Amino acid sequence: MQKNTLRTVLQISAVVFTVMLSGCSMCGVSTAKVKPAYFPQSVSFLDGTTVSSITILSANSGWATGRVYILGQANAQNIVDTVPKAGAILHFNGTSWNSIKVNNPLFSLAMANANSGWAVGANGTILYYNGSAWTPQNSGVSGILWGVSAVSATEAWAVGDNGVILHCLNGIWKTAVSPTTAQLRAVYMQNADSGWAAGANGTVLQYTKGVWKLVTVPASFTMNTIAVVPPDTLLFGGGDLLNRREFSVNSPAALKYQSGKWSVLSGFMSPVQAFAVVSASDIWEFGDLGPSHFNGQGWILNMNQTQLYDGTASDAYNGIIYYGTSEGSIFSYNGSKITELFQAQQCNMMVLFNC
Repeated sequence: MQKNTLRTVLQISAVVFTVMLSGCSMCGVSTAKVKPAYFPQSVSFLDGTTVSSITILSANSGWATGRVYILGQANAQNIVDTVPKAGAILHFNGTSWNSIKVNNPLFSLAMANANSGWAVGANGTILYYNGSAWTPQNSGVSGILWGVSAVSATEAWAVGDNGVILHCLNGIWKTAVSPTTAQLRAVYMQNADSGWAAGANGTVLQYTKGVWKLVTVPASFTMNTIAVVPPDTLLFGGGDLLNRREFSVNSPAALKYQSGKWSVLSGFMSPVQAFAVVSASDIWEFGDLGPSHFNGQGWILNMNQTQLYDGTASDAYNGIIYYGTSEGSIFSYNGSKITELFQAQQCNMMVLFNC
């Protein structure tokens, strides 16, 4: 998802103001002892990083993906364009997060275990982790792959633009028969014989007995993410921007699937980007304007948390919430304390200022 235009303009204004006052002495300073997920482009006005997925495997192992935005000069409509130009893979080793640059923006990550996983993104990009390095695999497609889900260390599924569904067995990716041409943004495989995919215009697919089929659901919004709530509940989160030039949204919501029945969840502040499930009575939802928390009784907005906002990806491990933002930072939240674990360098204005 592209960054919101208003936030982008405000960020640019804030950086310019800071530069004028202080010579940008604090611009891009990272409090984490890690390499920043940021790569200079001399032609850019301002660069920024968005965390697109997070997977925490243990207290000593975690992965995240990101996409690096290059913001150009304002166009004829005085709108600043944001286009992801590169990608990043971030690894948590138990002490710090370190980043690896990749050529294409990445939108999803799935780890089968600590030594096997996949990341997917723009231009049909698929990267496979073998326990020591990330290497490309041939997807056979050129569009954006938005979602990936691991079944095992040797099997995975990916979905993307134009209803593309890909299946991997033993390192070989093949195109599966898809019942839709809608953009598919998320996939979740329960096991080798059962799974779900979702995307634009309320599109939901179910995989059973080797076949993907369209499912009728009581919603028409774009679905960005699928989360499982043990033992048998699924959440499909999403919502559509009403106008990409304004800071407004249309019907951000989620679908709940439980015991064969669908229901609509509403009242979120902005389109749902990610869920972090601690338990059936402790679920966090993240979006552009602020998180919501499900406490077992209902969803409660949590705008009062200073840093707990603007989530683009999240995961939960051992009762701790991990979430990434559109500014490229990664935080943890243990229910009372927020800790910044990683901060991407955001400022590059070397054409106008030396910062």
